[in-house]
Amino acid sequence: MFKEGLLMDRDAIILARDLSRTNAKLEHTEALINIMKNKIIKDKSYTDDLLPIIYNLENITMHIRNIANTRITDSCGKAGYSQVLQHIGADIYHIQIRVLKGNITRITLPCLLPHWKENNKNLLTGPLNEILGSLKKSNQLSYYESVVIAIQNHVVQQNQSNKIRDNDNYECHQIINTLALWFFPDDSPDCAKMYYTTVPDSSNYTVIYLIPPEEFSEWVKIHC
Repeated sequence: MFKEGLLMDRDAIILARDLSRTNAKLEHTEALINIMKNKIIKDKSYTDDLLPIIYNLENITMHIRNIANTRITDSCGKAGYSQVLQHIGADIYHIQIRVLKGNITRITLPCLLPHWKENNKNLLTGPLNEILGSLKKSNQLSYYESVVIAIQNHVVQQNQSNKIRDNDNYECHQIINTLALWFFPDDSPDCAKMYYTTVPDSSNYTVIYLIPPEEFSEWVKIHC
């Protein structure tokens, strides 16, 4: 038996290799940030060059999280890891879940990022999944055999020249898959209908409503 935290030689080599990869990714991201900063100073303009940086940082976080999850092997550790993700969801991402009149579930998330073809992950899904799992255990989640999923993006429009992004041009695929695990059978058209809308606001965030079909027309009158 090995003491807790003690690594075998092979484990230590694998962990050191994974951390070296993480460090290389951080150095690459730092270089991208410096390039972008210098470009802004020189050209006095900004484009979506920030997107690769955001996704690099999210993927680095996912990588470190996966390393930690692999290292945590005992049941107590797994429970602690789950609690950490729940705290991240509540305290950092400010994820909120409320049941409204008409059995409508409202899920408030940080602003979803614009869709980018090179990204196939979403950092929000881990904490969101843990929060939903905890609520499910205490029977606080509704279940819908049929549902309308309304995604409402709240955006800050600093001036009239700022173009508002298309409603469906956001990274929501992984979020919907996570919600389907807890709220409805699957996200096929037979079970779920999609509705997208964007509204101006004083801050950027996303709200997802899970609406029984018979309540949708009334919801539209109030929110659109």
